[in-house]
Amino acid sequence: MLNDTDPIRIRADRTTEPPIDVNGDGPQDRSGGPALVYNDWDGGRAVIGSIEDELHRCSSFDFSVAFITRGGLNFILQHLVNNAETVSGRIITTDYLNFSEPAALRTLLRLPNVQTRVYTRGSFHTKGTYSTARGRQPSSSAAPT
Repeated sequence: MLNDTDPIRIRADRTTEPPIDVNGDGPQDRSGGPALVYNDWDGGRAVIGSIEDELHRCSSFDFSVAFITRGGLNFILQHLVNNAETVSGRIITTDYLNFSEPAALRTLLRLPNVQTRVYTRGSFHTKGTYSTARGRQPSSSAAPT
């Protein structure tokens, strides 16, 4: 878990650049740890790349997303199916603007290794991940809205 003394890092995934050091402590190790991930189309970075990388390293994960669509789910679905015995996860989403697709939610509900919940009591537009990799400390990331 994070505490007030932990360094906060912004990691630029899919590049050879070190993460941006927001604490002034110098370059940080890119593996694991909290990170702010973001899409930078000009720099060739995408949030989905960070999510895929973490899924390939983790044994468990928690996702908090504003909505779920079939298009978005397709990026991670095959990995979740192929690794049902070694990767488990929890996903919380919302009925925010009625944007989640029922077919995508039904697909998630059929996965034995993924618990899915839908928050329905107000605004909820977060994006975050938390994963625990085999043999590593937990890792978390957040994407700006």
